[in-house]
Amino acid sequence: MMYRRAIIAAAWLTASKSNAFTHLSSVKRSSTFLRMSSETPVRRLGIFGGGTVGGGIVEILQSKAKQFEELTGKKIEVAKICVRDASKKRDFEIPEGCEIVTDYDTILSDDSIDMVVEVMGGTTDAKTIVYDSLKAGKDVVTANKALIAACLPEIEQLIMDVNSTLRKM
Repeated sequence: MMYRRAIIAAAWLTASKSNAFTHLSSVKRSSTFLRMSSETPVRRLGIFGGGTVGGGIVEILQSKAKQFEELTGKKIEVAKICVRDASKKRDFEIPEGCEIVTDYDTILSDDSIDMVVEVMGGTTDAKTIVYDSLKAGKDVVTANKALIAACLPEIEQLIMDVNSTLRKM
């Protein structure tokens, strides 16, 4: 029986890029993981928003990749980034193998993506992204405080419904 957690997190960190997540190095975690193969499992991310915040997330994930793997026993791979204008030059390095897309469904319908990061701003499209991602069984991380403030009870109910459905599978 497979059970997937749905996570909504508001970003409270105001740390600069240089010291963000430095606390990870102080966490001691056993390096023994139960695995069926010798390959490290991969968490594939789809990011909605390729601006300043989305680019910052990509940069942090790239610079702290080893610490994340040591902490979680999994690699984190940015698979796709959804943006409004794919032709716009980005001020961050696009990870190898990452696809820049403009259609939400390219990420939402991709079963290989198991986590969505929503940093596009606003509440209208962001709400659709968060809800559809949760309904698709994807974990969700959002820094959208306006969305959480406006819709928290509804989001919590959706998470309970999704988790209840997934437990029955």
